[in-house]
Amino acid sequence: MARQEQRNDMVLTDGDLVLRPIEERDHAVLWHFIHGRPDPEWKKWDAPYFPLEYRDFESFCRQLQERLDADEGVPSRLVIEVSRAVIGTVSYYWEHKPSNWLEVGIVIYDPAFWNGGIGTRALRLWIDHLFKSMPSLPRIGLTTWSGNERMMRCAEKLGMKLEGRLRKCRYYNGAYYDSIRMGVLREEWEQRAIAPSAARTDTRRTGGMQVCGCPSGSLHHIEINVSDLRRSAEFWGWFLSLLGYEPYQEWHSGRSWRLGDTYLVFVQAEPRYHHPPYHRRRVGLNHLAFHAASRAQVDKITQLLRQRGVSILYEDRHPYAGGPDHYAVFFEDPDRIKVEVVAP
Repeated sequence: MARQEQRNDMVLTDGDLVLRPIEERDHAVLWHFIHGRPDPEWKKWDAPYFPLEYRDFESFCRQLQERLDADEGVPSRLVIEVSRAVIGTVSYYWEHKPSNWLEVGIVIYDPAFWNGGIGTRALRLWIDHLFKSMPSLPRIGLTTWSGNERMMRCAEKLGMKLEGRLRKCRYYNGAYYDSIRMGVLREEWEQRAIAPSAARTDTRRTGGMQVCGCPSGSLHHIEINVSDLRRSAEFWGWFLSLLGYEPYQEWHSGRSWRLGDTYLVFVQAEPRYHHPPYHRRRVGLNHLAFHAASRAQVDKITQLLRQRGVSILYEDRHPYAGGPDHYAVFFEDPDRIKVEVVAP
């Protein structure tokens, strides 16, 4: 009875988003999401390489209740509600309890809530609660696969770092994928100040308050869709390494490189969006400009670009195409996105 009261007291909220203990009234909703129809859409993203074992309603309820009753202390599974409608669950499990190795998980069963940040908000509440409820936890981990880009991006937004990649060890729909291990240390979580109250703070409410360890208003990341990921990744990986960027993320349809708190993401565009091709004169991005350390670095990059056969834009005015006091090199990436490197 005391355990049930403890469960009922634990409700986490963020506006219309609620995490609360699973109750008997939730059993039918969860069963319908999981077993109510063949080949559910959510399973295509949640470890689809492990087959879903069908359970009838009675055995499902019995197994679920046994798991809930086995919890000691902090409940290991909560439902996610949005505007009082159950849409999924968050959970945790012990990879190795003696060393406090804990992993978290999240499943949003309703595809209508797969975009819009619901998963990130729910996982933020959950991780923050676990760190606060389990003072001995040094780290919280999350395991996913390279086919689930949405999950990887969600974890990255919460400050989780890529800690391990087991290459081509997951097989699904005729293709191999990587197993992805991500995690965040307690001190990293606290330093980033991404407890729910801080996470909901923005510059409109704080007048430029710094809440994430980097200046408010500074660039977080840029995401660029490309027509040929392999070609663009080779070019941008080479170029960004000259400026000190390091490889950051990799999945089957995307790559990213990071320098400090800012990173650039390149994602394979779907074929149906390849035409018309990119043109900087249209509405949208005109060009990307990067700081160089010196004029000598601009000259060196110019030399290397020429060696690669990359045309220098405005050759007749180089390196002052931007004006007499603007020392820079201009060129294009494989999709003809204009790039600039400018000296101080």
